[in-house]
Amino acid sequence: MMSRGRLQKGMAVVWVGVLVVWGVVALFVVPALIGSAYGGRSLSFINGLIAGQGQTPLSEYQALWTRVAVRVTVVLVVLGVTVAFAALIKLLGMILGSGLFLAVLVRYLGRHSWLLVLSVAAGAAGFNWLVFAHWLHVPFPVGPLGF
Repeated sequence: MMSRGRLQKGMAVVWVGVLVVWGVVALFVVPALIGSAYGGRSLSFINGLIAGQGQTPLSEYQALWTRVAVRVTVVLVVLGVTVAFAALIKLLGMILGSGLFLAVLVRYLGRHSWLLVLSVAAGAAGFNWLVFAHWLHVPFPVGPLGF
């Protein structure tokens, strides 16, 4: 049977692979296919079958694909960061791990300044420690810093 550590590392490698493949497909393959298939204009027959409308400019297809690709990429990044958080919780500890998890997500999703990101992450990690570890005495995994 595979050890838990090897399984977690394998899951992390799979998520990195999924993100890389998605990035290549989203950035290079699909826009090229859209451009070559329509040659700058759409096929009215296909549009009539799919959407029931006439000529649709290529730019509309590319804009729609860009919106879809961004949304799917955000979902994959959030899932990847969550898997990494779960895989590293015993190594980093709950408090440090949750602070890093929140910092990565706030920075990636919100594109906020590092000062705000670190303040929110430290505040949330401190609040987690205060409520769960100090007041409620919930046993959290302890990291290398002792919390």
